[in-house]
Amino acid sequence: MKESKPIKVRISATSTEEIYLVIAMLQPRIKSFKIAHNDTGPYKKAYVELT
Repeated sequence: MKESKPIKVRISATSTEEIYLVIAMLQPRIKSFKIAHNDTGPYKKAYVELT
């Protein structure tokens, strides 16, 4: 079976709790994720790599 390339997704949300909610929904397919700790601006960001 041919291995597919990973999919990279950026999540923007108004709170960290919203980011964790989206991560929980994507959990079966998540290879890795990182939450950015940049507190400037109204949105929190996370970067997710899916398999």
